[in-house]
Amino acid sequence: MKVAVTGGAGFIGSNLTSTLLTAGYEVSIFDNLETGSFENLKDFKVDFVKGDLRNRSDVENFLSKETFDY
Repeated sequence: MKVAVTGGAGFIGSNLTSTLLTAGYEVSIFDNLETGSFENLKDFKVDFVKGDLRNRSDVENFLSKETFDY
């Protein structure tokens, strides 16, 4: 199953991502890196898209590339 995590490079998002990966999910992360850090994701095999939730075209671009279960 494929899961989209917004803010996945932050503290909470990266811990959620770790839990999801351990449970066997595929994870795609959408983050603007304003408060998060790519360093939080260095040990994870995830798809990463830099974008901002406040920018409609960023969100549409992210959601149009894949089909997510969650």
